[in-house]
Amino acid sequence: MADNTNYGDFIDAPTASGFDELDKLVNKQREYEEEVKRLEDEFRAAKAKLANVSERLLPDLMDEMGLEEFKTKSGFKIKINKKLRVSIAGDKKMPALQWLREHEYGDVIKQTVSIPFTVNEAEEATKLVEELKGRFRMVGKDQKVESATLTALITKLLKQGVDVPLATFGAYEQRTTKISV
Repeated sequence: MADNTNYGDFIDAPTASGFDELDKLVNKQREYEEEVKRLEDEFRAAKAKLANVSERLLPDLMDEMGLEEFKTKSGFKIKINKKLRVSIAGDKKMPALQWLREHEYGDVIKQTVSIPFTVNEAEEATKLVEELKGRFRMVGKDQKVESATLTALITKLLKQGVDVPLATFGAYEQRTTKISV
């Protein structure tokens, strides 16, 4: 037996007070969205100020004074931490990979082959890449070196006195100050 009841008859029509409450909540959400954006902007600005003092102003002044670390009158201990940073993004990638191969460090390079498949091609996806290259139009091949691997290798090579072309690897020493009690 079919139920021919019109359930719309049982729903109350929206009231003016309901629309007023809806309007208030919409305005409240917009207010909070604007507050979050303002606080995120303030947070980014505060992080930039902190980085300027921690990574530039304090280390530079300590260099001028010939200090690696010291203790302030107020009891804070400050020390310069040094960390090697490397990046072979963009136009640095191919020369960096070439240098690694030429100097027998090519084993840190990872080869990635990717082929997009639809759900209907799942069985085909299990075949060897060489078979698929001729059959699928979008076969991509990429090479990369994991950042941590590259940083560890360059650090090791520098400690060994190897002449590493630092610009090729976007390498620099990041110096930050660490304050502790």
